[in-house]
Amino acid sequence: MKIWHYTTLAAMEKILQADKIKRGPELGRHEIPGVWCSTNPEWDHGANRPAGDPLTVRGSLSRDALFERGRTPARVQINARRVKLIPWERHCRNIPLHLALAHERAGQDEGADLREWFVSYKDVPLEACVLPVETWNGREWIPRPDLSQAVREEGRALTDLSTWRMIEPPRGAALGGVYRAPNGGKYYVKQYSDPDQARSELAANCLYRLLGANVPEVRLQEHRGNLLIISKWIEDLVKCLPGSAPNVEILRAYFAACLTGNRDCVGGSLDNLMVHEGTRHCYTIDTGGAFRFGGNGRPKEFLPVPHEVRALLSPLVNPAASSVFGPAVRDARSRQRALELLEALTGKAVLEAFLVAGFPADEAEVLAAITWARRQFIVEHERAAGPPRGDRSPGR
Repeated sequence: MKIWHYTTLAAMEKILQADKIKRGPELGRHEIPGVWCSTNPEWDHGANRPAGDPLTVRGSLSRDALFERGRTPARVQINARRVKLIPWERHCRNIPLHLALAHERAGQDEGADLREWFVSYKDVPLEACVLPVETWNGREWIPRPDLSQAVREEGRALTDLSTWRMIEPPRGAALGGVYRAPNGGKYYVKQYSDPDQARSELAANCLYRLLGANVPEVRLQEHRGNLLIISKWIEDLVKCLPGSAPNVEILRAYFAACLTGNRDCVGGSLDNLMVHEGTRHCYTIDTGGAFRFGGNGRPKEFLPVPHEVRALLSPLVNPAASSVFGPAVRDARSRQRALELLEALTGKAVLEAFLVAGFPADEAEVLAAITWARRQFIVEHERAAGPPRGDRSPGR
């Protein structure tokens, strides 16, 4: 029996760097995380990727549609003799009936044949795969031995932090600094006193992306017993001033900050919300002040009612943020465009952001519930009240 794990090239590169296919996140207490595979020799329709972002669930793209959008499909064959694979029918006995039926409906809607589905409840090491990986060129699957070797070598260089060289000291409250990797790449490395702040930053970045707000590529990595968050450096960034970036991008950053409780989203000296000099794209480069942490690393309340909706527009409460967001919120058309992705956000996507960041399932559910309540509040507030007045402080 031949069986494959289907995904995208971007995800496959991460698999090659990690030397294994990692199980998906546990989407709730009754789900069983696993590595999903299919005996279909062309494509697993259950692997269709969402049209917007990998964490959204509205709309999907087939293999050919992914290729046309520049998201190259990829696959790797699994050695079924070396991996314990559970067929879909048997897996259904291990999860609640309502979950099994929901997955079946979703798969059938995409045209999947459930008899082709298999799952491993453990990570699948690359040594249990049949290399090289293959990518889709629009007509057929092409072996890519060059990709396998190059990415795996690069992955080893990027994960061995002992070979990195510090080139600049840390710029904020966290330990770390700017480092140069052996491949020439530049990265900002942070070590928070509480590892949950690193997880919070990764979860916030996931949600920012879902709302269309630009953030750096980030990942978590353990090093010498510490949990680090590593951001890919973006060159040619300058402070975001009124009019220096499209209002819709500034407002997406505003809504993302309100959703995640990131009061330090702009930075006291305008050093967290930046603009690329060449493209004029707006980037939030530090989301460490999201959820239950402040920008200084101290714990703060994360409540269902997002007072940031007004606080970030108030010159009295947050003069730095209001100087950037205040002028942008007066652009009604851009404000509506920025709100659309928040309206499209789903509860499942919110929960998955916390699970992907490494929070335990019970804690992830609490954080997701609060975040979802904040999403509901922001959407209803925007629909009912229109633009909030920037000269009012929260509570008035």
